[in-house]
Amino acid sequence: MNRGPIVPALDPPASGEQAPALFAGGEPLSRSGLVARVETCRRAHGADDPARPIPIVAEATSDTVVEILAALEDGPPRLLLHPRWSEAERAAVTRRATAAPVPPDEAIALLVPTSGSSGRPRAAKLSRAALRAAIAASAAHLGTMPDDVWLCPLPLAHLGGLMIPLRAVAAGRPVAFLERRGGEAFAPAFIDAVGRHRVTLTSLVPALLHRLLDEAPRWRPPGHLRAVLVGGAAATPERLRAAWARGLPVLATYGLTETCGQVVTETPGTPPAKDGSVGRALPGVEVRVGSGGRIEVRSPTIFSGYHPPPGDGGGCRRLPDGFLRTTDLGRVGPDGRLVVLGRADGVIVTGGEKVHPEAVEAALLTHPAVRDAGVVGLSDTTFGQVVAAGVVLERGATTLAAIEAHARRRLGQAARPRVLRALPALPRTPTHKLDRRALAALLRGARGEDEGV
Repeated sequence: MNRGPIVPALDPPASGEQAPALFAGGEPLSRSGLVARVETCRRAHGADDPARPIPIVAEATSDTVVEILAALEDGPPRLLLHPRWSEAERAAVTRRATAAPVPPDEAIALLVPTSGSSGRPRAAKLSRAALRAAIAASAAHLGTMPDDVWLCPLPLAHLGGLMIPLRAVAAGRPVAFLERRGGEAFAPAFIDAVGRHRVTLTSLVPALLHRLLDEAPRWRPPGHLRAVLVGGAAATPERLRAAWARGLPVLATYGLTETCGQVVTETPGTPPAKDGSVGRALPGVEVRVGSGGRIEVRSPTIFSGYHPPPGDGGGCRRLPDGFLRTTDLGRVGPDGRLVVLGRADGVIVTGGEKVHPEAVEAALLTHPAVRDAGVVGLSDTTFGQVVAAGVVLERGATTLAAIEAHARRRLGQAARPRVLRALPALPRTPTHKLDRRALAALLRGARGEDEGV
C-alpha cells in the first residue's frame, strides 16, 4: 500500500479534530470528518482494478476532494472530467482514457485531460510522488502561516484549481470553495468569500482578475489576503500592476498540467515586473530555454507521460537529460527570471515574419478603451497568414479606427492586425482561457472567408 503524506497531515491533536478542513456547499467539513471520509472512500475502492481509471466529474464539492485524496494514497487513478463538458464530451474522453490499462507500478494518482494543439484532450498521468513534490515546492515558496485559509475559485478539473485544496489539506489549513448563487457576478461572490472566510491565499486566471478589477473598481482587499497567484494564461504587466496598485498581492506564476502546476512564481511581496517576467523557478525546479526557444523544465513534479500516448507525437516531451520540453516559448534572463512569450504552436507566420499573438494582445490592451483582446492567424493567399484581432471595448469609449492607430504606434508592420473586429465578448474555454479556434471562426466569418486557419 502506497500511503502518502497528504491525509496523514490532517491527523490533528484531539483539540483540533473539529477544526474545519473544507467549506463547500453549506456546512463545513471538519478535519476528522475529512479523514474518515477519505478512509471510507479508500475501502470502497479497495477491490477495484488498480489499472483501470475511475472517471469522476470534478465538481467543486467535498466528494471530489475526498476522491482525489483517496487516489493520492492508493487504489485506481481518478480521471477528472470537467463539469461543464457535455455528456458526449465526457464519454469520449472516458473511452479514450480507459481503453488501455494504467501500469500500477507507475503509482498514478490522477489522469488530467489537457488539450494539445489539435484541440483533442489527452490525459496527463500525474503520479503521487509528483503531486507531493508540487505541493512541497509551493509551500516552500509561499510559506505557511497559522491563520492561512485558501479560497478555490477555479475548476477542480484543471491544475490551477486542483492544487488549491491539496496545498491546504497538506498544510492542515482550511479551504473554501467559491459559491455563486444563481446569476451572481464573479466579483461580489469573490469579495464576500474573502471577507467571510478571512482568506489569505487564492489563485486566479487573468480573465477572472480582469473581471474582479472591472466589476469592483472601488474594492480594496483586506490585509489578511497575502497572495493571489495569477496563472493559467498570460496576464499583461499593465493589468498586474493595476491590480497591485489596488492592493491586490498578485504573484505571476507559470506552470502546466504536465508539471503538476506552478514551477515558476514571483517572490511574495514583490511588485509585478515591468518586463512581463513571472519570477524564478521554485525550490527543486530547474528552468532553461532550449532549441527553438522552447521552455524546458526539470523537476520531481514532472508528469509520467500521456495516457494513451498521443498518435500525433504532440504535447510535452521528456529529453534524455531529464528536462521536459514544453510547448511554450520563453527566455530566461541573467538573473534567472522567466519571460513567457507564448505557445510555440500559436506563432503566426505572416510574410515570413513570426508574430507572437500574446505580444499583440498585450499591445492592444495598453489602450484604455480595450477591455479584452484576442489574436489569431487567418489564412491568406498572399502572406500565408495575417494577424487578426478581436477586441472588447468599453461601451462608447472609442472607435476601431482609434484602436488601429494605437496598434500602428505600438507594433511593427508585421504584427499589426490586418483584421480587427469589435466583439461583445471573447470566446473562452471552461477554464477561462481564450478559445483561439472559436475566435478564429468568428473573425473568419467577419472577414467573409471560408478558408482554414
